[in-house]
Amino acid sequence: MRLGDSFLKFLSARNQEKLMISGRSETFTSGEVILAEGEVRRAIFLIERGCVRIERSHMGFNVEVSRLQAGEIFGEMSFVESYPASASVISDDEVEVLIFDEPTAVLTPQEIQDLMQIMANLKKEGKSIILITHKLKE
Repeated sequence: MRLGDSFLKFLSARNQEKLMISGRSETFTSGEVILAEGEVRRAIFLIERGCVRIERSHMGFNVEVSRLQAGEIFGEMSFVESYPASASVISDDEVEVLIFDEPTAVLTPQEIQDLMQIMANLKKEGKSIILITHKLKE
C-alpha cells in the first residue's frame, strides 16, 4: 500500500512515518470479524493489505453494503462520535490492518508539538480539523 493513496496523503512523508509508528498492525484471516455491528470501539482502522466487506444486519440476514481495500479506512465514525459501529467489517481474505486507538498516545512531547503545528498549517489552508484526545493540554 502506498500511503499517498490513503487518508494520510495530506501529511508529509516524515509525519506519515511518525503517525504510522503509533499504530499497531494486526492480521485477520478470511471470514474473521474485525469490527462487529453494534460494537463500541474507539479506533480508526487503515487497511494495509487485503480486502474487507461491510455488512449490515437486516431481518436476520447479513447484507453486504460495500467493500474496502488497501489504503482505505473504517471505524472513523465510531472513533469520532463514540457510537456503536453501524455495520460489521469482515475480512475477505488475509487482511493486515493498522489500528490507531489513540493517535497521540505514543508521541513524544516534541512530536505532539509537531502534530499541532501541522494542524495549525492545515487550518491556515482552510481545512477543517477534528482532534479527539484524552489529554486536556492538547
